[in-house]
Amino acid sequence: MSKTVYTDEQRTEALDAYRSVGPKVASEQTGIPKATIASWARRMGVHTNVALPEQVAAAHANAAVAGEERRLRLADGLLEDVGQLRERLFAPMEYVHVKTVGVGGGASQVEQVTVEMDQPTPADQLKLVQAITGLIEKVQLLTGEATSRDEGTGGYDLEQELRSHQAAQAENAAIRRAQEAP
Repeated sequence: MSKTVYTDEQRTEALDAYRSVGPKVASEQTGIPKATIASWARRMGVHTNVALPEQVAAAHANAAVAGEERRLRLADGLLEDVGQLRERLFAPMEYVHVKTVGVGGGASQVEQVTVEMDQPTPADQLKLVQAITGLIEKVQLLTGEATSRDEGTGGYDLEQELRSHQAAQAENAAIRRAQEAP
């Protein structure tokens, strides 16, 4: 079997590919066997920039931890927002109404009226409660808690129902066997 001879240009191209995409892809791109490219790289001290599987796994684990930390920080911030909105539910407040008033001759004037109230209007309280509810649901999603419940009111026991069904089937099978017996 004859030995394939590669040009300096082919070797340079293969080693450049090895550096950027690793031996497998370099081999696919150049048609030069992976082992040959890896041997050249070893002899010339060329290293690939492609991460090893354990490096990729470690990077994924670090990213997952960082993502979890970000989610928990966000959840904490949202809970602080919930507390601030709850305080506003019954807190005294001021409404500022701005009106444009005609003063004659096509001219208009802007008037500002401030109204002090003991607490927000019911419509505003409803909006606050809806905002609080939305924030709490987001916190539950971020922390992996349940966002809904599926509770029955009749006390239905699925396991008991299955046991009863199985017992009835066994009884019916026993009756059939008794009827088929001579």
